[in-house]
This record gives sequence, C-alpha cells and structure tokens, in this order.
Amino acid sequence: MTDISYLSVIGIKSVSKSGAMQPLLCTLENGKDYYVKYFDTAAGADLYNELICCELAKLYKLNIPDYKIAMFDQNNIKFFNLTNKVKIDIIPCFGFASEYQESYSLIKNIQIPKISDDIKMKVFLFDWWIKNSDRKKDTNQKFNSNFLFQYPDSYFLIDHNNAFSFSFKENDFLETHIFSDIKDKITADFLAEQKVILKSIATESKITDILDKIPIEWDFGKNQNLSYDTKDKICELLNRVDKGFWHE
Repeated sequence: MTDISYLSVIGIKSVSKSGAMQPLLCTLENGKDYYVKYFDTAAGADLYNELICCELAKLYKLNIPDYKIAMFDQNNIKFFNLTNKVKIDIIPCFGFASEYQESYSLIKNIQIPKISDDIKMKVFLFDWWIKNSDRKKDTNQKFNSNFLFQYPDSYFLIDHNNAFSFSFKENDFLETHIFSDIKDKITADFLAEQKVILKSIATESKITDILDKIPIEWDFGKNQNLSYDTKDKICELLNRVDKGFWHE
C-alpha cells in the first residue's frame, strides 16, 4: 500500500453549509482544492472512519476522490478563527482532505439508471460491509446520497464519517439505501465472488497497514463511542461476511 501524502493548507476559501462536520474548502500546497474535515476533540472517530473507508473502497476498486492529510499551521488557523464563527481549537491541526470535484454533483433519482448494475451492487455490498447507513435515497431532499455523479456514468463515493455505526439497522438499510432496488438482482454467484474479494481485503495485515496510516495527532483518547478501537475489532466487524449477508 502507498502512504498518504501530507500537504499544507495554503488557503481557506469557505465553510461548507452542508454536512454535520462543516468541512472547509481549502487550497493545498499542490494547488488543488479539497474539502477538509479537520480534527477537533469531537471528530477523531469521524476522521478515522473517513480514512479507513477510503482505503477499503480503493482496495475494492470503487471510485473515491483523491485524498490527503491536510496540515493547518498557526497562521492560517489564526486568520480562519478571526473571520468565521466556526473555530479550530487545536494547533497544529491535521484534517482529512477529499479533492473537490467541480464538475460532479449529488446524483438525482432520475439519474440512477445511468449507473451500471455491477457498480450499484458493489456499492450496496460495500456500504453493508462497513455498516454505512448514510447513502440514502433522495426523498424530498431529506437525505444525502453521498454519491457524486457526472454524465454519462462517472461517479465518486464521498462522506464515510458515519460508517461502523452502532445504530446500523440492516432492515432499514435494505429499504433506504440509494441502490436498495438492486438487492434482488444480486445472484448467489455474484455474492460468493464478492465475499471472496471482501475477505481478501479484510486481512489482519491489510487492516494493520491502513491503521498505521492514521495520523498520531488523531489520537482521540478512550472517551469516544467507537464501534472499533482495536485492529481485532475492526477485523471482526469486516469479516462478518462469513456469517452471511441479509438473505443467506
């Protein structure tokens, strides 16, 4: 596995009005713009989830925007805090940066048929695997699909801070996921093939490699309500494919 690059923030453009974490649109030292979810005392687990799930998605060959670890220095934090109601209270600050996709937008229900069945099935299985209930159908703009789309059929998965959820309910997931209608098309052969792939990803050595990439600065302590706090627990969670999927 390749290491994740650490890049300095050279400018903060805006605060996103969507998303509970209010990510910052920043320019990094490579000259590109990224949405950055920055670390504070409440966000350690969220950043863990983002990085881990992006690494897993990449291994599963799903499309993820380029991602980096963004580094804020004292000067840009001071300027940001003077000009915004949102405050960064930890210096130095390290955030999870996901590259801004200017030509993409959140997929609309009418565009879903443009996505191939194979991609729908893989995204559906992936979200079940990581216990992510946060990729839902758009019902009167009540939910966020967290699925970026560009015509005719390009896509990116975004926002995995709510993965590995204690409150994950399989029955709700089967009804509300953006691609829930695809579940009846998942054949036994396709499922068996994907289970082999998922199990090959969730090996102890690969999970160790992923966890080793997490910045030490994101050490949020033991007060966080995490569904995993050790390598063994996350391996156990991901390897539950051995216990069957929803209709086995």
